[in-house]
Amino acid sequence: MLLAGAALLLLIGVVAVALTLPGVRSDLVAGRTALLSAQDDLGHGSVASARSHLAEAGRRASQADGRTHGLVWRAMAHVPVARRSVRELQSMSSALHVTTRDVLPPLLAVTAQPAWTGKIDAASFQRLQAPLRAAQSRLETTRRALRNAPHSDIAQITRPRRELDDALSRLAVTLGEAKVTADVLPVLVAGDKHVLLAVQNNAEPRATGGLLGAYGLIDVHDGAFRLAAIGPNNDLHDTTTPVVSLGEEYDDRYGRFDTASTWRSANLTPDTPAAGRILAGLWKAQTGQQVDAVLLVDPIALADLLGATGPVTLTDGTRVTEKNAVQVLLVDTYRRFSRAQDAERNAYLSETSRRVVDALARPGLDGARLVSRVSRAAASGHLQLVATDPSLESELRTARGGGALQADGPFLSVVTQDVGGSKLGAYLHRTVTYSGKPTGEAVDLGSGPVLEEDATVSVGLTNAAPDGLPSYVTARPDDPRAPVGQAKYWLSVYLGKEATLLGATLDGRPVEVETGTENGLTVVSLFLTVDRTRTRTLALHVRQPSRPGQPLTYRQQPLLRPDALVVKRQGAPLTLLYSR
Repeated sequence: MLLAGAALLLLIGVVAVALTLPGVRSDLVAGRTALLSAQDDLGHGSVASARSHLAEAGRRASQADGRTHGLVWRAMAHVPVARRSVRELQSMSSALHVTTRDVLPPLLAVTAQPAWTGKIDAASFQRLQAPLRAAQSRLETTRRALRNAPHSDIAQITRPRRELDDALSRLAVTLGEAKVTADVLPVLVAGDKHVLLAVQNNAEPRATGGLLGAYGLIDVHDGAFRLAAIGPNNDLHDTTTPVVSLGEEYDDRYGRFDTASTWRSANLTPDTPAAGRILAGLWKAQTGQQVDAVLLVDPIALADLLGATGPVTLTDGTRVTEKNAVQVLLVDTYRRFSRAQDAERNAYLSETSRRVVDALARPGLDGARLVSRVSRAAASGHLQLVATDPSLESELRTARGGGALQADGPFLSVVTQDVGGSKLGAYLHRTVTYSGKPTGEAVDLGSGPVLEEDATVSVGLTNAAPDGLPSYVTARPDDPRAPVGQAKYWLSVYLGKEATLLGATLDGRPVEVETGTENGLTVVSLFLTVDRTRTRTLALHVRQPSRPGQPLTYRQQPLLRPDALVVKRQGAPLTLLYSR
């Protein structure tokens, strides 16, 4: 009788779980979808829509959590035949419920700023510090619990779990950067501060975006800011000796280019903190002034900001908008100004930057839209900030807007830099393919045994420059005999720490490449030319350390257009840095 009764109770439990399972799964999927929609809304500054989606995500999460933690489900979590799947669903429901209840609301408060007053309100960000810190801690605990939950290996559960984990990973990045902003901004705008504005020109690609085309000095006083100086790069003067020392590893890679003493080479490194230190040092050498931060922007970032300020009109009547800023600054100016008018062309970039900064200092802008536009520019690498205060810089390094070159695990980043003097960056198209699989072997390269991934990296550079461009754009000053429209690039491929190169080909033929390290990451480089309408393809056979399931981090160089990226890996996700 007891056995029969137990069997009956078990049967009832199984039936009860089976009957509620479709509803739980539906709530989890719909809740995750609403969670992602709320994050997207925050990114676009749509506060009302974000609140609506957050409410829907919370409702669905509460339903799923209530169902999976009812009496029957709690009992079935101890039954061997159902334990794994029940506990997996309970963990998923709890993760979604905690996220919508405790994590997203403080993040919503960051975006839901009041009307812009023309100054940065340090107090409003200080009030967010504690809630964001608590939310970050709560999310870390939630993600850890979800990762440690049992795996049922049931496809109908595994896929929603993976999608939820991906959504929480994405949220962790956004939340972490909101916390950095709340911690750093109040200090950076308190009292009197000076910020060097470095306006990059993507027509001549550099590792952090482009050649420095214009500069400015922003004076800040208790959150209010004004542009104290602005000018073209023609005003800037190099030094005869390095302004900073960045270590032996840095010197091995960049010492030959005089990067620490010349403005045009200061950002050959993709490590923005290093480039920022050089720019701050060069500014001090020229003016005697120590700046508190360096802000790097480019025409793509200016376009994002124009999306918050509205159009600006230049002295000659040109109306620069969010939609035409890139075309005006990276294409039209080169058709309008000849080589002899280089200063005038750079002044055009200077004036646009000045108008945008002046527009930002006007009160009445939509605060939520402004936050979303600045966040978009920073998340895509087109706006980056370096602080000269070590404690602030250590926090900035953890955010995408800080631009630090760092990675833990498998990594890939492709960097192309114009070294021929042409202005063809606007016509560069890049295709990047990564195909990797575990080797199943562990190797010890000096830091202990680690599992490796065997991979092929393919980088295609296409010069899509049209016919009829001005000679100023197409000519290569380093080689007047070069074919019209030919570009010369220094191509570098960054991989994870202790990665090894097994072979390299260029257009299918073996090629010698230079190998080295930067910030501990392996880097493979070579110089190559790309004729107009042609494509050159570099293929690398590599191995790099990778734990099972560890994501590959891909860091996009801030260029006019993002790479066409294809990643094929067995059972491992992809993390994108600087995506739009």
